[in-house]
Amino acid sequence: MGVTSQAIDGVPIGPSAGSCGTAMFHDRRIVVEDIQSDPLWADYRDIATAAGLRSCWSQPLHAADGKVLGSFAIYQRRVARPTPDDIGFIEAAADLAAIAIERKRHEDDVALAQAQIRLALERERDAADAANKAKSEFLANVSHELRTPLNGVVGLIDTLEREALTAAQQDTLDLIRQSGATLEHLVADLLDISRIDAGQLSLQPHAFDLVEAFDGLLKISHAQAQAKGLDFQVRYGPGASGRFLADSARIRQVLGNLLDNAIKFTPQGRIDVAIDLNAGPDSSASRDLTLRVSDTGIGFGPETAARIFDRFNQADTTITRRFGGTGLGLSLCKALVELMGGAIAASSESGRGSLFTVTLPLAPDQAGLAPPSGQRAATNDLGSLRVLLAEDHPVNQRVVQLILAPHGADVVVVENGALALEAFKSGQFDLVLMDLQMPVMDGLTATRAIRAHEEAGDFARTPIVALSASAMASHQREALQAGADLHLSKPITALGLVAGIHQALGARPA
Repeated sequence: MGVTSQAIDGVPIGPSAGSCGTAMFHDRRIVVEDIQSDPLWADYRDIATAAGLRSCWSQPLHAADGKVLGSFAIYQRRVARPTPDDIGFIEAAADLAAIAIERKRHEDDVALAQAQIRLALERERDAADAANKAKSEFLANVSHELRTPLNGVVGLIDTLEREALTAAQQDTLDLIRQSGATLEHLVADLLDISRIDAGQLSLQPHAFDLVEAFDGLLKISHAQAQAKGLDFQVRYGPGASGRFLADSARIRQVLGNLLDNAIKFTPQGRIDVAIDLNAGPDSSASRDLTLRVSDTGIGFGPETAARIFDRFNQADTTITRRFGGTGLGLSLCKALVELMGGAIAASSESGRGSLFTVTLPLAPDQAGLAPPSGQRAATNDLGSLRVLLAEDHPVNQRVVQLILAPHGADVVVVENGALALEAFKSGQFDLVLMDLQMPVMDGLTATRAIRAHEEAGDFARTPIVALSASAMASHQREALQAGADLHLSKPITALGLVAGIHQALGARPA
């Protein structure tokens, strides 16, 4: 039959096209008792003779909608007329064949549709990834551009605080500091959002004391609440103390955002903070830290509750006009809490205040580890230290000079990486402060060139501290891979810069 199938391949459907073609053309069963004498086979008789076929009964195949799909044929090697049983068999066989064909076509259609859907989804995913990448890069660039001038503001505030100021001048400086802190907070939120989208936000767990971790933040919030005439109460539950291993900075960030919102959205009344820690039967087991922040503020309704943790969301547009804000804080809180393996929930009634509850797992510090280096104030004198500063921004050049001048450091300033490399080769320096984004030669290239120069001349390694408004984790890795000993993100405070210098020099701040 293989020879026959090959021979009849391409035979048309028509009124005299053998049994099968004719059955499909007329949409009825065709019975040819003797192929040798039947005129329907006149053009195909040689094919049948070669295969030894004498009779053929063909039954059209129908789809569910009645459309002809093909034909089913029974051939015999003798002249034969079908019996009623034969007719019943060929009809049943044709029905089964039609079902099989339709099923196969349906499967093929489904497979094709799935392939098209997958392709469309891949294209949409690629487009979304590209959009997210562009957005993250945009946020990172905006963060960089904001951090550069903000570094000058923060640095100058630190230097002005060392001067003898009148009460009016101190009030003005406090306003500048508050505005700078607000802007720095916004930039940090934008940067964290871009880090989350890029999958670059990572935790830095370390040992910390639970009460000490919240003490400074709660004091600041208490002062802010009092300034608005709000009652501010903090309650530590039984056993809510001790040393633990976690990213305390991120935990403070979450609590700080909740406290900021509570103070912002509470025109009058009170704010209550509850800090609890389940004791558990085993002191070495993980504990659950629960933070509750409740207020008597404006609250929100069920519709807002359903989207309260969505990005760029506030209760309504009047909230933004009345209280300000970007709507990033709670979204960022949720992302950070989930990254730390915890949960956050909110409950509220419009006009009757809100309650936010955060639950986080904490592992006890069994080793009694010290806090991360640089958290304590660095007061060591930097006298006789010769520093090479590569920085293209005039304000930031001046800020570093003002910060280091009281410590007795000798600062040599250059405005790009090429000049930094030239100065390094011709001078003796104890430390290099290297901005990363500069004209002519960037800081990464200059850092690599300095390390190559040291290696070629077998010179001692000079500490290099990268100073950059690019604060993404990838930027920090690039700086360290290029040869920097430390990466400090702008805006840089006087305390942070001095502590970073001590860390790079290998000193232990007092």
